[in-house]
Amino acid sequence: MFPKDAKVVSRRTSATDTSPLTSICSRLITITGTAPSTSERFRREPVTSMVSSMEDSASAAASAWAKAEGASANPAATSSARLMERDKRSCCICKTPRQKASRPVQGCLQVVNACMGAARSNPMLVPWSDDVRRLRGSRRCATPAHDAVRLVHAMDRSPDPDHIGPGGGAGIGLVARYFQGLKSTRRSPMDLFLDGNGSLYRQLVRALKTSMATGRLPKGTRLPASRDLAVSLGLSRATVVAAYEQLRTEGLITGRVGAGSFVSAPSTATLPVRPTLPRTTVDPQSAFSRRARQVHDHGNIPGKRRPGAVLDFQYGFATVNPSLARQWAREITRAAHDLPLNYPPSQGMPALRQAIATHIGRTRGVVCEADDVLVVGGVQQAMALVSRVLLDPGDAVVMEEPAYFGARRVLQMHGANLRCVPVDQDGLCVNRLPAETAKLVCVTPSHQFPTGAVMSLPRRQALIDYAERHQSWICEDDYDGEFRQEEGALLSLQSLDRSGRVVYVGSFSKTLFPAARLGYVVMPRALRDDFIAAKWATDAGCPPMEQLALASFIAQGGYDRHLRQITRRLSERRKLLQDTLAAELGDQVEVLRARTGMHLMVWLRGLDLSQGEALVTQGLRAGLGLHTVAPCYVDPPDRAGFLLGFGTLSPRELVDATRRFAMLVRSSPAGTGRRRGGLVLAHSA
Repeated sequence: MFPKDAKVVSRRTSATDTSPLTSICSRLITITGTAPSTSERFRREPVTSMVSSMEDSASAAASAWAKAEGASANPAATSSARLMERDKRSCCICKTPRQKASRPVQGCLQVVNACMGAARSNPMLVPWSDDVRRLRGSRRCATPAHDAVRLVHAMDRSPDPDHIGPGGGAGIGLVARYFQGLKSTRRSPMDLFLDGNGSLYRQLVRALKTSMATGRLPKGTRLPASRDLAVSLGLSRATVVAAYEQLRTEGLITGRVGAGSFVSAPSTATLPVRPTLPRTTVDPQSAFSRRARQVHDHGNIPGKRRPGAVLDFQYGFATVNPSLARQWAREITRAAHDLPLNYPPSQGMPALRQAIATHIGRTRGVVCEADDVLVVGGVQQAMALVSRVLLDPGDAVVMEEPAYFGARRVLQMHGANLRCVPVDQDGLCVNRLPAETAKLVCVTPSHQFPTGAVMSLPRRQALIDYAERHQSWICEDDYDGEFRQEEGALLSLQSLDRSGRVVYVGSFSKTLFPAARLGYVVMPRALRDDFIAAKWATDAGCPPMEQLALASFIAQGGYDRHLRQITRRLSERRKLLQDTLAAELGDQVEVLRARTGMHLMVWLRGLDLSQGEALVTQGLRAGLGLHTVAPCYVDPPDRAGFLLGFGTLSPRELVDATRRFAMLVRSSPAGTGRRRGGLVLAHSA
């Protein structure tokens, strides 16, 4: 970036003039050497423009900084008190008011660009960033320009310009050489193609009009500064200014003082007509695409909030902790300061993997180390990785009936041969597992989705024995087992495993919020390399900023406090929903017992499947979002069943939504004239 043969001629200041800003201005006056441009004026322009914008305030800044640094021997310190008072209100370099300090003048910006460019291109300048961090807390003005000036000053403390290193004087030379190459490396934020017909001014006008007409420059877009555009296109600034004036005359752009030029209206320039290609369908191009078309409709994903619904029984999402957004924003801000800019590890950031291993070992009884944890983008990606690592098309996979539709669709897309096994009040009916070998068994033992059943300890042990006997693998999906609301949790399947046959999957999308898109897989050690390779092939790794924020949130105890708070509030709303259903519908509704989670599964007596679908349509007309349980079944029963989520509704909204739901049920043919009795709490059938 810096010309190798560039030289810096320093102009020393008097012994009494110790201001860093004055020193910078005085030592950047003269630059000689070969630069990429052909004009001597072009070589000197970056430095002279910076110096001219800073020299007027040099003495004021000298006095202000002299007092801040305790240099009372400076002759300018006699008026430092008045200057320091002014420094509280405005920038000590560019005199910009503090409320506008985020937009310093060109001189300050050039200092920022110079220092940042020098630091990026020379690793020896990294230690000086510590000087800036130490000085930042003591300065009143928060603009990065002042930190950059202090950085240059820190690099230039020594009177020896040939000394390289902390305390040396080479920093000012590096910045000066950076200024020389600055114009040759600057690029415009947009690419314009001149057609070569006519004058350059006319070509530029046509190019800008074409960009407006094609939508590349929509209304409200800020155009590049005339100097920047002139440099990037190799034109004179007068040519660019003339083109802007022509567009302004035609009403296509408007100018705002201090802000720039903006597109005000689309151009009506005549463009070649692009033929509209008819949208056609093609046959699936792979076996995966063929299976995906058969089982998945991306425009109709169950469980999402219904468009137009004022109140929605959305499940799988909780917003009962109003302070979570503020806490998460604080953690993200902290993580941004220490964010590594290189590619993150495919397995996940070590800090997060250690935090997850410690947390689930303490709260869920999972036996693992940090090296056994793989950070993934939620349970959905975890199931895709499990399918890639463990299954070939046609392999037999056991799933619960009913089960989470998202996991079932992922397995079907990968060609799994599903064998559905029913569940009851004790979870998966292990005695009904197929006699032939099943490659994989997918279960939700801590809180069966959607029934809410908890697998008993004898069945957990029986399932482990089945996997060992048939050399099968078990995928334990513990998606919201941390919301324990009535009694302590049983041991996880992974903690009972003695042969390494269990893949434990967890998610933060339920415990925090879906937008986090973070989860984890506790890998069997024999499959660790296979899972990491599959993750690398998928997306190379999850975003590191969110990982670091979550690691800090867990390590500092914020995650545990959040779980306690959200668990208590979910328990209160779950009880409120049960009480309101009992008061409004009585024995017309059958509620399955659930000990945890964010939803209740209910059956409506006397209504079949089609009548349940009709209630969904009627509810949407009344502003109520309802979700049937049918998508969770491969072969749904002919009954009207619903999943009533209560995690996104306030207590008042929950009562209102439940009453609207009861009105719809009572207005149905089977609900007219029904006797009201006590609420029926049923076990999973």
